[in-house]
Amino acid sequence: MENEHTYRVVAWWSSGKSGLAKSDSAPSAIHFAAPPQFGGLHGRWSPEDLLLSAVASCFTTTFRALAEY
Repeated sequence: MENEHTYRVVAWWSSGKSGLAKSDSAPSAIHFAAPPQFGGLHGRWSPEDLLLSAVASCFTTTFRALAEY
C-alpha cells in the first residue's frame, strides 16, 4: 500500500522587498526576504535559510526517529 503525503504552502509579497509564507500545518506565517547580499532585508528568513532549515530539520528528525527505534 502506497502512502501519499500532501503539503500546501503559499507565499506572497507583503510590501517592498519582503513577503510572507504560510503552511496549512503551522499556526503562523514566516516573514521572508532576499538575503541582504542581494538587496534584501536584515532580520528576515531568506529562501536560502529556509532551504537549509528544511534539510537540517529533516536530518534531525530522522536521526531522532532512528535513535528512538
